[in-house]
Amino acid sequence: MPMCADENANKEEEVDTIELDATAKDVDLTRRRIKKIEGFEFLHNFENLCLRWNLISKMENLSSLVKLVELDLYDNQVIGPRYTRVHRIG
Repeated sequence: MPMCADENANKEEEVDTIELDATAKDVDLTRRRIKKIEGFEFLHNFENLCLRWNLISKMENLSSLVKLVELDLYDNQVIGPRYTRVHRIG
């Protein structure tokens, strides 16, 4: 199963991994302390991705999620225009 790594600021800390079902259409990763959107390259079925209350500062690495319809970034640290929900990305 593909995994999404949560990078820690201190390299001595243990890296958390999150196992995801590659066939899932709806994924909720609320409050996982995720700092970066990465590791989703093989998850082509995602339609709804909830990343609420994380530490994400940049919308990036989304081009591989070709079926993504809704991305929820509420209460993150995204710099730039204040987008928290994006519909019809693909």
